[in-house]
Amino acid sequence: MNLKYTLKSLGLFLVFIPFVLSSECDKIDKDLLKSITECSTTKDGKINKLTISNVDLTEKQVNKLLSSYDLTDLSYNIDFEGSIYSIPKHSGYSEIPTAINKLKNLETLNIHYNLHYASCSAYNCNHAIIITMRKNILKNLKKLKVLDIRGIKISQDNINDISTLDNLESLSFDDTYLDESLNYKPIGDLKKLNKLIIKNNHDSYYDLNKKYYHETIPKDLVISNKGIKELSMILGGSLDLIDVDHLPNLEKLSFTFYNHGKGSPFRGDIEGDLSKFKNLKSLDIYSFNINEEFMNEICNLKNLNELYIKSCGIGSIPECINSSTNLEILHLPYNSIETVNGKINNLVNLKSLDLSNNRLTLIDDTIGYLKNLKYLDLSYNELTKISERSNNLENLEYLDLSSNSELENLSIGNLKKLENLDLTANEIGNPKDIGNLTKLEQLILPGNNINELPKEFENLKNLKILNLEHNELMKFPEQIAKLEKLEKLDLNSNKIDDEIPKSYNNLSKLTEIKLFNNEDIRGETLTNDKLVVCEYYMYYDNEFYSSLCRHGNEICLDETSFYNYYYYYYQIKLNIFMENILI
Repeated sequence: MNLKYTLKSLGLFLVFIPFVLSSECDKIDKDLLKSITECSTTKDGKINKLTISNVDLTEKQVNKLLSSYDLTDLSYNIDFEGSIYSIPKHSGYSEIPTAINKLKNLETLNIHYNLHYASCSAYNCNHAIIITMRKNILKNLKKLKVLDIRGIKISQDNINDISTLDNLESLSFDDTYLDESLNYKPIGDLKKLNKLIIKNNHDSYYDLNKKYYHETIPKDLVISNKGIKELSMILGGSLDLIDVDHLPNLEKLSFTFYNHGKGSPFRGDIEGDLSKFKNLKSLDIYSFNINEEFMNEICNLKNLNELYIKSCGIGSIPECINSSTNLEILHLPYNSIETVNGKINNLVNLKSLDLSNNRLTLIDDTIGYLKNLKYLDLSYNELTKISERSNNLENLEYLDLSSNSELENLSIGNLKKLENLDLTANEIGNPKDIGNLTKLEQLILPGNNINELPKEFENLKNLKILNLEHNELMKFPEQIAKLEKLEKLDLNSNKIDDEIPKSYNNLSKLTEIKLFNNEDIRGETLTNDKLVVCEYYMYYDNEFYSSLCRHGNEICLDETSFYNYYYYYYQIKLNIFMENILI
């Protein structure tokens, strides 16, 4: 297990939170520490992983960091401060350090040049800035398995260096300029390469001299290595499947259309024949137009077991989907689907179904046929009724029905394996049969007009997270005290005018309690040993107040803890609050 330090940015300041003390991480020079966002060590305390954010490091400091440790994992980020409406100058050393080449045990390397330039205030005026990378920086990193490059103008020397990485398995180009005139054939020599990712999140790039480059995805790069099994692309134009049909071993294909703003189409178009990809097991399409012919090609992929179609404007579940009986995952979120109507009843192997953010008003009896379903997301629809046969989904572990607003007569009491349930914003009133779901670990119930909990609630012995914010509770539910595994409790924004039950102190695993914005929370603060986050206070007329008495040694109420957790949200009145609360 790796030991970690994590540097977190909270608003106007940085808070350094050590999770586990580690000798070498603890000895990093203070002038370098601010540039380390993650430091991990081996079991014997030796640093093996660093994430560096270089905003103002000098070349000497960079070389010191990279030469002092035997790293197997490095994320090196060149970051900037200042307005995006001009190209800011870096305050330190802004080149890709040659010292990377000396890290012979590297297995994972991320090199990110993170600078964007907005030539105007319009949406489509945001451009990525690219720089060059010297020859030999990547050469002969023989143990490297994962390489992710961002913000670089790739040269032929860079391609040739990458081709020496004999153990490389995954190669990613993110907002890089890939010149179509380069020879990408050397990439084909990488026998272990099986994953290629190309992300063009901008339609154009500028170098530091403001020379313009248009985004490209060279076909010769895409088809350079016949061993590719996983291909993922983000592009701002149409996709021609001819560009990828030279990959006979392709098992996973993902393509996303990135809308570049004014003048750019809302979705991309797909050309070519998908049915050629006989070995395809996973297909992920985001924001492309899909016609009936293309959908039939998808349905004819007999080895397909994962299908993701997001934001593609489909108005109904295609009938041919019902013949894709090998499907285990079917995700169709952010479309315009209005009904299911028996179109998935044959998908008996389905384990995960996502129909969120559509226009569904009814889930019919079809749902009851999906006996192997473990994950079901129907959130953000217009559902008023779900068939009682949904109660037959005996293997279901995750259910999200949030934000349907008028869901009635919900029957879920027989879902004995359910571990995660989200019913946010459905106005279901007082939950009736949730107490039967004894394996629940997470229960999310905000915005449901709940004014009391049924006695059966105390049966939820495995519950770890309970969210009841924005309801109508006026008293603290006593049943909560019997939820012995509870770790997080949120009762924010109810109408509680009550004393905190002393029995809540028996919740030995409780780490977080939130009671903000109730009527009046009285009694004594909790003394649970593991409690590190506690919101007891009310905020009214620009002032914090509370009627609680405190014991004086609560970890979650000392000034340091309050500062760490809440200053990001409440950047005023810290001293006033600490002086007046809980007296």
